[in-house]
Amino acid sequence: MHRQDTAADWSRLLWLDREIREGRFPSAASIAEEFCCSRRTAFHTVTFLRDSLNAPVRHDRRRKGYVYTDPTYALPTVFLQEGELLGLLLAEQISRQYLGTPLEAPLRQAVRKLSRYLPDELAVETEELASAFHFAGGTSMELPLVRFTELERAVRERRRVHLRYFSAHRGERTEREVEPHFLHNVRGDWSLVAWDHLRGEPREFMVARIEEHHLLDQRFTRRPELEKSAYVGPMFLTERGREPYEVVLRFDAYQARWIRERQWHSSQEVEEHLDGRITLRLRVGGAGDVLRWVLGYGSHVEVISPPSLRTRVAEELRKALGSYEAPE
Repeated sequence: MHRQDTAADWSRLLWLDREIREGRFPSAASIAEEFCCSRRTAFHTVTFLRDSLNAPVRHDRRRKGYVYTDPTYALPTVFLQEGELLGLLLAEQISRQYLGTPLEAPLRQAVRKLSRYLPDELAVETEELASAFHFAGGTSMELPLVRFTELERAVRERRRVHLRYFSAHRGERTEREVEPHFLHNVRGDWSLVAWDHLRGEPREFMVARIEEHHLLDQRFTRRPELEKSAYVGPMFLTERGREPYEVVLRFDAYQARWIRERQWHSSQEVEEHLDGRITLRLRVGGAGDVLRWVLGYGSHVEVISPPSLRTRVAEELRKALGSYEAPE
């Protein structure tokens, strides 16, 4: 179907679909009359509806018009432009690196389905388009799609879930019942934020470490402290901690070039110094992630406060240095 005016083409398709559904038996002549187009263009509209949109349309000789052989057929309601398909395609590409594998296959399938409904002059070869981009993300833990989708359903339906969970920190397996509030993704790994009845407090469970799960019939009422905005706010990367605390870091002039470019946390405040150094203030929860993040900058950063973090960083650096100074 070679089109000069895409909007007009979709208008003809929508009109044709409506006329067929309402039992008016539209014909090529009535299409041409309604839209002041040629009979050839009218026939192309019917052909596109049948061949490209998979409509069960046929010409009824007795009624002298078109009908659907399957009354349950639904005309696709989403017609993608090239930029919109590009956005979906990029989402599929990004999912491999940043969202983890569960969403990769469904997104790729969606791209294939939706690309069929592009107008001809905007149709793009998705593989060719994908070759124009490359994403380098971190590693992520594998997890089955069925577990991911069932946990999402439990969140949506507010259903309790029974888990058999492996804790890497303790090296043990436990059985517990939880109230799932939302799924949280950090650098490709998914965790389930839930109220844990075993501990009587909010907990996060790495979805990949859930060995068994069963959705229960019992429903729950969402807890205000587990609303996403309230829960995620104090987080630094993956850790939330019990109470937010202030972290003050001083970066040298060299590392400050990169630190000042990014928003590390919603609470951050940056103080510039005349010699090019910066002081970064954060109010966050969870000491482990902050410790590991600071250690990654080595000699380019100094912990000003809290004293406990300063002590832990110094201890880790001494231990690291000891590993290199130890005799072989």
